[in-house]
Amino acid sequence: PGAPSLYLITEKVRPLLSVLRELRLKMSKEQCNEYIAMGLREVTKAIAFLANDCKLVHGNVRMSSIVVTETLEWKLNAFDMLAEHQAATTGEWPLRTWSWMSPGQYKPAEVGKGDWSAVVNGPPYAIDAWGLGCLVQEVFSGAPLDKMEDLRNMDVLPPNLTADYQKLLSSAPNKRLSPQKFLDKAEFLKVKGAELIEVVENINMK
Repeated sequence: PGAPSLYLITEKVRPLLSVLRELRLKMSKEQCNEYIAMGLREVTKAIAFLANDCKLVHGNVRMSSIVVTETLEWKLNAFDMLAEHQAATTGEWPLRTWSWMSPGQYKPAEVGKGDWSAVVNGPPYAIDAWGLGCLVQEVFSGAPLDKMEDLRNMDVLPPNLTADYQKLLSSAPNKRLSPQKFLDKAEFLKVKGAELIEVVENINMK
């Protein structure tokens, strides 16, 4: 018998930023917001699963870490810094070793200062809750985060999202809104979706 074969199955995807720019030309603002809500739901589910079920930290949640499939579904990507939460104080913790991969404007205070004991003592979701807040800002401003001060811009956000957005970005890790609670309680994320899916399916994304 010959050597065993390894097959890698991949899926064609596109960067979220370019997809949103195209959709904003083809959808109404209301439809686009509903599409964003559906996408945020899927990404938040993934983050909540990592934190709650696996006790893992993604460590690099932002718009450039989200890809979009041909059916316009959002997928969490860029797992380069994925790490066990309780290993944060060890020298080889990926988020410590590879923190240079994430620009400063995306880092919560405890990561920016290298306070790894605060990371361990905080909830597993704290770092990624901050990243989720960064993602929210980016998808509504339509551009990557340039500096941390951009997170204060709430004029671009839907009114029913601002309170939850602020809780995601709490300076204290223990006070940040968990992704699961964001998923369960955020009014903005509660969209019907059926009519929107039909609209999305009819859009030709070339």
